[in-house]
Amino acid sequence: MRRVAILLFTACSLVWSANALADDQALYLKGKHLYEQSCAGCHGADGKGDIGRPLAGQEMPELIRKMKAYKAGRHVGFNASLMTLRAKSLSDEQIRAVALYISRDLKI
Repeated sequence: MRRVAILLFTACSLVWSANALADDQALYLKGKHLYEQSCAGCHGADGKGDIGRPLAGQEMPELIRKMKAYKAGRHVGFNASLMTLRAKSLSDEQIRAVALYISRDLKI
């Protein structure tokens, strides 16, 4: 009986993991598209900055925190008004998607 329970638990875990990976990949692809369309023009295709500040090498939680602060209008300074407008146009899911793409693919 214990062996059956372990096998059932393992099978359920594998299905859950596969679904989570598929969701993660879909979010990543959405973030890649959003970055290329809305961010790369200022931050560079490689995320190392141009008109905008460098984003490469930043971790996902920090990027989300910064984007939400821009969205709430709490950032001031260099290009803050432009970033606030951009961030306000993004949903929380889109912010997570862009942050996932940047943190995973754009390295220093």
